Amino acid sequence: MSIRKGRLRSAVVLAGLLLVACLARDRAYAAGPPDFSGSWTINRSLSDDAAARVADAAGADAVAGAHTFGGLTFLPRSSYGKDVDRVSLRQLLLDSVASLEHLEVAQSATEIKLIQGEEGVRLFYPNRDSSGAALDGEKVTRRMRFEGEQLRLESENGKRRTIELLTLVPARSQLIHAIHYEHELLKKPLELKLVYDRAPKTP
Repeated sequence: MSIRKGRLRSAVVLAGLLLVACLARDRAYAAGPPDFSGSWTINRSLSDDAAARVADAAGADAVAGAHTFGGLTFLPRSSYGKDVDRVSLRQLLLDSVASLEHLEVAQSATEIKLIQGEEGVRLFYPNRDSSGAALDGEKVTRRMRFEGEQLRLESENGKRRTIELLTLVPARSQLIHAIHYEHELLKKPLELKLVYDRAPKTP
């Protein structure tokens, strides 16, 4: 008899937990997705060293087997192509690190706009794919979706794929921006975690 009572009590507790979870989900759904809008400034002490992460993912800053003679650099025939392109991509990524200092997010019901640097404007639209340009000017397909309290942004084509997860930390007025970047020229995927503080509003 006590075993039956114990099972019944467990079933009641489980049903109660499920009810609470459903109510919390429904409240979150009714409240709408989180709003990432605002101006954000990087918190260096909590963020990864972006330049070091780029260098680690992209490899050496020179073409394998290159040598200099009389002020001229000579490349072995086997190094033309991908290795030269890899070094160029490495430098392009390093040059873009400065744009990570500030992030502007403008969010509405129809689009999300991210601005990093003077020319780093990216647009994402809910429930549909869109196109845009990557750092090197090549066309990529973009898509977005909310995953609970996170915003997931994807950009890809046949050569590269970027997955970004944005998470708000309201208690600290912070935004966590996690980036996973794959490219056929990189030695390994680039993984970055950036933490931003909300910039004070100007009067």
